[in-house]
Amino acid sequence: MQTVKQVSLLFSACWLLSTAVAAPILAQGSFPSTPPPDLPARSFSFSKEQIRTLPNGLKIVVVESHTVPMVTLRMGVLAGSVLDAPDSPGLASAVASQMTAGTNKFNSLQLHEAVEGLGGSINVSAGMDSATMGASALSENFGRLTEIMADVLLHPTFPTDELATYKQLTSQSLVLQRQQPTFLAAQEFNKVVYGSHPYGVSSTTAAAVQTLTPEKLRAFYQEHFTPQGAVLVVVGDVKAGAAFAQLSKALGEWKAPRTTTMNPTYPAPPVRSGRRIYLVNRPGSVQSNILLGNLAIRRGDPDFYALTLANIILGGGSSSHLFANVREKMGYAYDVRSTLDRNSLTGDFTASAQTRTDVTAAALKEMLRLTDQMRTTPVTETELNEAKALLKGNFVLGLVTQDGLASVLLSRELYGLPADYLQTFRARFDAVTIADVQRVSQKYFLADKSAIVIVGDADKLRAPLKEFGDVEEVM
Repeated sequence: MQTVKQVSLLFSACWLLSTAVAAPILAQGSFPSTPPPDLPARSFSFSKEQIRTLPNGLKIVVVESHTVPMVTLRMGVLAGSVLDAPDSPGLASAVASQMTAGTNKFNSLQLHEAVEGLGGSINVSAGMDSATMGASALSENFGRLTEIMADVLLHPTFPTDELATYKQLTSQSLVLQRQQPTFLAAQEFNKVVYGSHPYGVSSTTAAAVQTLTPEKLRAFYQEHFTPQGAVLVVVGDVKAGAAFAQLSKALGEWKAPRTTTMNPTYPAPPVRSGRRIYLVNRPGSVQSNILLGNLAIRRGDPDFYALTLANIILGGGSSSHLFANVREKMGYAYDVRSTLDRNSLTGDFTASAQTRTDVTAAALKEMLRLTDQMRTTPVTETELNEAKALLKGNFVLGLVTQDGLASVLLSRELYGLPADYLQTFRARFDAVTIADVQRVSQKYFLADKSAIVIVGDADKLRAPLKEFGDVEEVM
């Protein structure tokens, strides 16, 4: 065994050797001051997708990929939380969560052991517009995986004991959730921006959790889990013909209920005529959470390409305007960013930051200035090109896995995006001009009509925030 002295001597020798080797290299000249030029973008392609629609309305998309002996399935059903009744927030999420809690053939433990025995996994979750089932396994077990997946989809039992556990855990999570300033800011922002629209609901409530019963979950499931409008994507080491045959056998008997409402109507979000600050009091807090923004675009909006680039330039990364100024130059915040959230019916633009109480007003002023600057000052060619490179590179990286490709294809089919969405993605971003970026910035970055939510110590923030508009204190 080496002694501490021996280890110390060995380290010193290695350091001296590395210094001796590096010195001649450094002596020859300094490192380059600019990075090497980007390599030309490679063409992107994947195996030709094959699509069939079963008689019951379920659309199936299969992409053969034989590089690894795995297969991934992702199914989307139009059964998201937008369908929750006003007095039952969180119902769609509860239904999705409990679908793997038990079926006609398995209890929860048996189900997950069966899937793990296939070298895979299965899960169901609910988003705003849809519920998603994901499953994967070794490709040699594809047939058995589809049988289990069909059992979960068609025969959930919603057992009482599993639901009781879910209710207990969810209730505990709600207590912790409401202690987080980021959640409080998002909750109030969604409420004031979307109003009575279901998109304004951020989470369930303690009272709603207690009303959950197996019968209530089953009623939602029976009404909304239907093959009409549903999409199943299969990516992996399978033959398309065999996949269609297996899935038709497993899911061909799935029927749609007669009472399903495919196009419900919702209250329109409020129209904002001016800027307003909503102050959520958190006594004694040494930090403020800022969230500002407004309604923006829905999925499929043609402004998506230009607005996505505008958002990247404003606050989408470490070279963005918000990051470079609010964080790096002024030191007001550790993290500051802007995002676009798109749903089927509408979406929103937000800019957010966490900052010290004493510089909250200064940070907010700079965030508003930079947001408005996007409307008045054209971005540079360098900024636009860098944003394009970042976005296109991340897009391709997201498609190299089975799950990544399946997720994008599912979104395309479920939300009616163009058939050539993947093939033309990079070209459409390349076509965006500086003028396009300024046009969408003027249309969607509404600093003068934004909703501003701030969570912090109201006694210290009330007065300085009046500079930016009317301040409404909310619970």
